[in-house]
Amino acid sequence: MAYCIFGEHFLDKKTKPEHILHDALGGRKTTRRVICSSCNNTFGSGIDKALTGQFEVIRNLFQMRSGSGRTAPMLRKVKAGSQTMNVHGDGDLELVTKPFTVTKHPDGRFDLRVTTSTLPEMQRHIPNIAASLGISEEQVRELLVTAKASMVEWRPPTVGFNMTLGGSDALRSVAKACSVLWALKVGNEEVKGSPYGGIRNYILNDDPSYVAPRTNLDTRVSEAAAKIKNRYGPLFNLLYVRSDYAGRVIGHTTIYNILAFQVVLAESGGTPHQATALVSNPLNPCDWSDEVAETFDLPFEWLAHPEYNTTAARDRFCELQKAYEALFRPKEIGRLSDSVFGKYGLGQQDAIPDAIREQALGELFDRAARHMVGIPYETSVTEDQLRKALDTKAEDQK
Repeated sequence: MAYCIFGEHFLDKKTKPEHILHDALGGRKTTRRVICSSCNNTFGSGIDKALTGQFEVIRNLFQMRSGSGRTAPMLRKVKAGSQTMNVHGDGDLELVTKPFTVTKHPDGRFDLRVTTSTLPEMQRHIPNIAASLGISEEQVRELLVTAKASMVEWRPPTVGFNMTLGGSDALRSVAKACSVLWALKVGNEEVKGSPYGGIRNYILNDDPSYVAPRTNLDTRVSEAAAKIKNRYGPLFNLLYVRSDYAGRVIGHTTIYNILAFQVVLAESGGTPHQATALVSNPLNPCDWSDEVAETFDLPFEWLAHPEYNTTAARDRFCELQKAYEALFRPKEIGRLSDSVFGKYGLGQQDAIPDAIREQALGELFDRAARHMVGIPYETSVTEDQLRKALDTKAEDQK
């Protein structure tokens, strides 16, 4: 019979699956053989939440889905220049502003201003506008379709975020993940034994005496990193646990290839000369493996000497920025191309007719240039476009 490595609960088919690499970070591999449901719940709402919360900005930036397929977390009320917006996990931006304002004048006239992300979105505000003005919804529609309207495409300015990585709870979460991975290699009975008593107490009770000499942040780049990036992408996750000939056990966890956490699981007494690893591509969580310990070898001597350097940490974040630009700049140019050529009824694979070539390409270059330097691109909205967007029959069919 197997028992939880952190308590005396028996593990069976009813045990809640434990993600070894956290689901929020793109982890897919789970096990019912190591941690009981009670500990799973406690860790999930505590130390695991502390660790994964440190990377929410990166998850949102790269639109990373969780291992179970949930979208990246939303960043709420982000201040970007003079605007405030919510940044959804799929990359959509939502202005935090009143959808409409009404300014009434003493002579009975009024000014109505409606601000929405899309034209069809105006539909859902019509009842409230009608109530505010004391007129019918149909009258509101007629007001809107005859109003002056424009669409503005605007790239927000660069927004800075303060990120705090590390800390005791995050290190405890990493230590727990490494302990689970190691237990699958050497068995629960060993990891419940006295050689692992220190790390177990640290994970459960945040024992400060264990932290300083046995847990570290690591900004070094391993010799295997280039091979891992080539196979699992520029932002790979890697859990790696290895023991030496004396049974000293060290866990090393790299998150998004920007920072690693090193923790000593046992000073001695572990199964000697063993290694196990789990690697994943957070940009495609389906792409992972737990059979890579030998393919991507991290020597014990390298694992045993972590280093944290602020310059190296800055360099790793610069690489993160380069990865973002490489992934999303082509997508943004593609979006602009689809928008411009779609106006002329052209798809991505269609040839551009000579009659519209100069005009279409000129518009694309103009929009791309404005996007790059952050200058708004504004186009007028025709009455036909407004009528189509506010067509109640079309809306009812959706």
